[in-house]
Amino acid sequence: MPKTILRQSHNKKIYQLKITLHDSKPPIWRRVLVHSNIQLDRLHQVIQIAFGGRIAICTHSGKERFST
Repeated sequence: MPKTILRQSHNKKIYQLKITLHDSKPPIWRRVLVHSNIQLDRLHQVIQIAFGGRIAICTHSGKERFST
């Protein structure tokens, strides 16, 4: 869930997201800025870039796969 609306330009809000990898010790997290109208596939790309492209994704079958 977005924590902060940082600024608004041309009716587009910009959200600051803190994304933490589940069960990471020590916690591994990134903070990113995204427009409020970002599409899910683009948000996925932003997250992959923020974490260096090595994020495990749970598929519908419950099995993990690595997205690159």
